[in-house]
Amino acid sequence: MINDFKLKEKYIFDSQTYSSVDEFFESVVKEEMNGGSLPPKHLGDIEIDSTTIVDVKSANVDKKFHMPNLASQKKLFDWLKEEQNTLMYLFIFYRKEGLNLLIEKWHYCHIEEIDPECLVVQAQGLGALQIKDIKRLKFIDKIPRKKWLNILKNMVQSYLMKEEIKIKKTRAMYEQI
Repeated sequence: MINDFKLKEKYIFDSQTYSSVDEFFESVVKEEMNGGSLPPKHLGDIEIDSTTIVDVKSANVDKKFHMPNLASQKKLFDWLKEEQNTLMYLFIFYRKEGLNLLIEKWHYCHIEEIDPECLVVQAQGLGALQIKDIKRLKFIDKIPRKKWLNILKNMVQSYLMKEEIKIKKTRAMYEQI
């Protein structure tokens, strides 16, 4: 069950079955939460019910820098504009020792509990919401949905302005021919 979820202190990575640690943790969490599968490229990794999905993000604490994608801003907007829909994130911070995955810490939260100061929309398609630096990830009290969507809107507008400037510069460069 989602509220009873706990991670163990150590897992043994099955490199024969899983191509990545991320894929391994997604499988472990899906089984522990008794969740359903979602198709590739979906907003989340695990379906709890028709209105609740969980996205699992893992980070090796020994890596110097990691800026993970959370989701396409369009997929986020399409899912979260419906007030009954919930998007949860499970952040798993681990250290790898051989095949052992040692859990340093983990945090389970609503997307509205991630500090917006830690987030940015960057170039990928229509823009992807990313964590600026996973090592500086902070959490806050849950922001009301409408306010959170307005924060996302401002990030997307900032991203689009930068993209428009790049497009204008590129056009100008080719107009010289």
